[in-house]
Amino acid sequence: MSQSIEDIIYINELIDMYNPFLSEKQQKYLDLYYAKDYSLTEISELYHISKQAVSNNLSRTIQQLEQYEQTMQWSQKKLDIQKQLHSIQRQIEKIYSDSTEGHHTLKEKDELKESIDDLLNIVNTL
Repeated sequence: MSQSIEDIIYINELIDMYNPFLSEKQQKYLDLYYAKDYSLTEISELYHISKQAVSNNLSRTIQQLEQYEQTMQWSQKKLDIQKQLHSIQRQIEKIYSDSTEGHHTLKEKDELKESIDDLLNIVNTL
């Protein structure tokens, strides 16, 4: 199971989001393989099953995680929330760095309110 760093990061995000929905066995295999960096052979020896059985279980579990994400889109919503929070943070920093402190334009305030509204809309869909 050769995977790129981006794939591993994505899978770990899915594990963080949807781990409670997995069986104990699925959780253990994922933890050993992705968090503790065990090889398929090491896991198969630990559980006295074939290396192919471990590989199949991991593949099916990853597919299950991807189906959860496709249905619920929690990972995507988390990214959307992070983007909105960064936008709000930049807007607030701009307001505080203005030399005309206390005299912010209506446009700046409207942009900040719009960003907060967008964030609330994302959170409301969770």
